[in-house]
Amino acid sequence: MGIHNGACSLVRLPIAVARSVRSGAPAAMAFHRLSPRAASLGDRGESGRVTSTWKVATGEGCLLYATSHGTIHGIWVARDSDGGRILKPTSLKTMLAAACGDAPTVVVMSGCHTGTFLHKDTVGPNTIMLTAADTYQKSFGCRAGRRYTYYDACFLQEFPRATTWQDLYRRVSGCVDVEERSLREQSSSPQAFFGRQMKDLPLPGKN
Repeated sequence: MGIHNGACSLVRLPIAVARSVRSGAPAAMAFHRLSPRAASLGDRGESGRVTSTWKVATGEGCLLYATSHGTIHGIWVARDSDGGRILKPTSLKTMLAAACGDAPTVVVMSGCHTGTFLHKDTVGPNTIMLTAADTYQKSFGCRAGRRYTYYDACFLQEFPRATTWQDLYRRVSGCVDVEERSLREQSSSPQAFFGRQMKDLPLPGKN
């Protein structure tokens, strides 16, 4: 799922949402290109159909990049046939369990208060999760006149330069800090979790 300004650019990165890993070893993951449809999902009702379609096979893995407005309860979705407006951590857990199972999984949550997704029920030894802010902080740059939020812009800028997901997290966090300091914004405090099976995992194409 994604807001319009970020989704189109994410399509051009060598990353994927569902069928991505072509090796049994997490350290040798080779991600396929993200499809435009995958990048624009913003409907919790549709997410149920997606998980049934995109269940990973043995040796594959998952990557989900979600960018939207956030609250301490979750992130807003663009459309929702289920009557709700917020994707909550419990809903994310259910979606990832259905689509990814025990496969290596990378989750990027971009929005205010997205640290709320970082807790023991949504992460595990096979998981990497990056969030644009901690639970109680805003993530900046989502306003008219800017093509990207600070976090999304920094992610797109630093992805080609980084070598591992941990390196990417450090680079993006530093980039966001520079942007926030230049405008005297309060720190959004980007967060990260790296499961023990996912340490020093190379980025796609950086093996």
